[in-house]
Amino acid sequence: MTTYQVIQGLEYCPDAAAIRHAIIEVEEGYVDTHDEYDQTGYHAVAYLDGVPVATGRAYHDPGSTVYHIGRVGVLAPHRGKHLGIGIMGQLESQVRKVGGTRVELSAKSSARTFYEQLGYSLDGEEYTIQGCPHVNMYKNL
Repeated sequence: MTTYQVIQGLEYCPDAAAIRHAIIEVEEGYVDTHDEYDQTGYHAVAYLDGVPVATGRAYHDPGSTVYHIGRVGVLAPHRGKHLGIGIMGQLESQVRKVGGTRVELSAKSSARTFYEQLGYSLDGEEYTIQGCPHVNMYKNL
């Protein structure tokens, strides 16, 4: 059974921190993945039979109704089970709940189709972050 939890503040969501570390820092090799938005952002976690297996984050700048989703990842043994779709749904739901009207994200170019299938549109040209091609995308809620 899959369940989800959304918590504000990474310090209150150690499962999100652990998944993010395993995927983004260890598996993918990114550095400096923590920032000032970790403490104010909403962190979603997917649990499969009680085990944390996926995460993502949504945050915004004060006074803005535009939210940014990022740090989305599913642990390797659980990919292909639609958990990323569930995480995105939870985050979009939270954004709507707190008055957000638009979501923007920086997607790895390899994940572009995934986000397009969720209703996101391309916004601009491809660029590189730490050696990995990315594109900006958005969705009006």
